[in-house]
Amino acid sequence: MKKTTLFLLLVLIPAMAIAYDTIEIDGINYELYGGRATVVSGNYSGDVIIPSVIYYRPSVYEVITEYPVTFIQGTAFSDCTDLSSVTIGDCVEGIGSGAFDGCTGLKSITIPGNVSAIGGNAFRGCSGLTSVIIEEGVTQISGEAFRDCTGMTSITIPSSVTKIGTNPFEGCTNLTTMNVEPNNTIYDSRNNCNAIIETSTNTLISGCKCSVIPNTITNLSYFSFAGCSSLISITIPNSVINISSLAFAGCTGLTMMNIPNSVTEIQTGVFQGCTGLISVTIPNNVTSIGESAFYGCSGLKSVTIPNSVTTIGDFAFAGCQRLTSVNIPNSVTNIGKAAFGSCSSLSSVKIPGSVKTIMDNTFVECSSLKSVTIPNSVTCIGKSAFQYSGITKLSLPNSLETIGDCAFLGCSGLSSLSIPNNVTSIGDEAFEECSGLTSIVIPSSVTNIGEYAFHQIPPYNNLTSITSYITDVFETGYDAFYGCEDATLYVPRGTKSQYQSTADWYRINNIVEMSNPYDVNNDGSTDISDVVSLVNFILDSSTTDNSYDVNGDGNIDISDVVSLVNMILGQ
Repeated sequence: MKKTTLFLLLVLIPAMAIAYDTIEIDGINYELYGGRATVVSGNYSGDVIIPSVIYYRPSVYEVITEYPVTFIQGTAFSDCTDLSSVTIGDCVEGIGSGAFDGCTGLKSITIPGNVSAIGGNAFRGCSGLTSVIIEEGVTQISGEAFRDCTGMTSITIPSSVTKIGTNPFEGCTNLTTMNVEPNNTIYDSRNNCNAIIETSTNTLISGCKCSVIPNTITNLSYFSFAGCSSLISITIPNSVINISSLAFAGCTGLTMMNIPNSVTEIQTGVFQGCTGLISVTIPNNVTSIGESAFYGCSGLKSVTIPNSVTTIGDFAFAGCQRLTSVNIPNSVTNIGKAAFGSCSSLSSVKIPGSVKTIMDNTFVECSSLKSVTIPNSVTCIGKSAFQYSGITKLSLPNSLETIGDCAFLGCSGLSSLSIPNNVTSIGDEAFEECSGLTSIVIPSSVTNIGEYAFHQIPPYNNLTSITSYITDVFETGYDAFYGCEDATLYVPRGTKSQYQSTADWYRINNIVEMSNPYDVNNDGSTDISDVVSLVNFILDSSTTDNSYDVNGDGNIDISDVVSLVNMILGQ
């Protein structure tokens, strides 16, 4: 039985695979299936007329069969740049996605009422298209159906349309008139606003350079004005409570934007690529600035962030090349990855004390950034956080525990570096190519130094001094001190031999033991912790170490404790 079933499948599969024919009639390619014909891909040019029906006889032994032409396949006419006109027959029910994509020579199109659905990107990039007529009967216009049809100046949506996808007219930069027929029960163009509005939700789904947003609108939809490079200004009324992602993305002509107080969130990419935007004021009710909200706004010179904002998303202001300064309020607790990446004019920034982590790439390639204030709340500096920035002076907080990979890679203006006492890990390439460094101080708390952490490229480095307070010497990552061979490495008393025999410390030619008698515990500072270490040593009579002879009298006793305390008190 199983063998019989398998045999039948093997016979039927090829039969199913060839259940349609592909033919050419009058220069148009068709696929025949189920008694219907579909227009398929071909090299079309000139004036094309798609008939209502075609007639086909497979062979002289068969009868002529009538096939209604019911569908234009997706990409059927794609990139046929010499196509000048198309007449769609009255049996066609649908136009597939990308069917006429890139037909730059197409000047006009009438979509008859028998076509129920226009697919996504159906006429995308038809830049020569100046006249589009959508007849009564069409029910669906899919997202981006007429995207980048820059020659279009007007569009009327018939009353039969019940479904419109994500802005079908994105990038139609010369569109000045948008109108919905008054009998449409789903969409409207109230108050002659030159926009398409979803009536039940008061959502503007598609606008143009001449749109006026009515004060009854509560939502601006995804991509609602996206790509409208000819939009110079727009007033958003206080009735709007939601501006959706990418609503104004690519509106390169916008120079100013006043966001109403009714808005509480700047969503993802809302103003992404608005290269003409010079200034923006964010209202006091906004709590978050979304991912890429102002990404690539290369003309943005100033931005006011209110105290209500708690989150600045990933890439929020990345690529804002003219932004010179930014005041981040104390309300902000999270600054996302690459939030200010490649802000090449940003010269100073103060990070508020509410921030605990500086994320990856936050200030990467901020080449003018000379000064940055890092608060005592920050415990981690992420990967490439300040890579290739212009920092000349760096004060790292005592709260800091981790310095990520490439955190300060290529910061050639940095001249000195003192790593605070709580840092335990220095990542791969953390300070690589910091050619301006003359001195480095590494505390005893450090237990990990990554590959190429302090890698310098001779002769382009000025490093003369490395001071390490590490007493339990460990092997660093590969080539951690490559190029630092000519610097002097200062190490705690009694540890020189350990450094000389441990990679990558042994790369440094001149290793010298430090001689501060008051730094009993070798942590780089003299304080109460040294007193505790000395007292513990005295109480442990089983050990001997002359390095604890603080006053140099040959004995280790209470007089050394007195000398140490007096030194701390400044007596």
